[in-house]
Amino acid sequence: LRLDDEVFLGLRTAQVIGLSAIPVGLAGMIYLLRTPPAGERRADRRRREVQEEPPADTLPPSEEPSAG
Repeated sequence: LRLDDEVFLGLRTAQVIGLSAIPVGLAGMIYLLRTPPAGERRADRRRREVQEEPPADTLPPSEEPSAG
């Protein structure tokens, strides 16, 4: 036999805890779905660094394109 008292608006303790856990869980799911995993963030940054070329005026003299 379980004798729980009504705590809030006719709801029992477990129901109040469950209803308050729903928004916390939804917020956590949204955060995790919108944030890429740490390994992917590093790989994206590395990929971006490889794709970017330095500006032409910063190349060493031996690598400057010849005008010929």
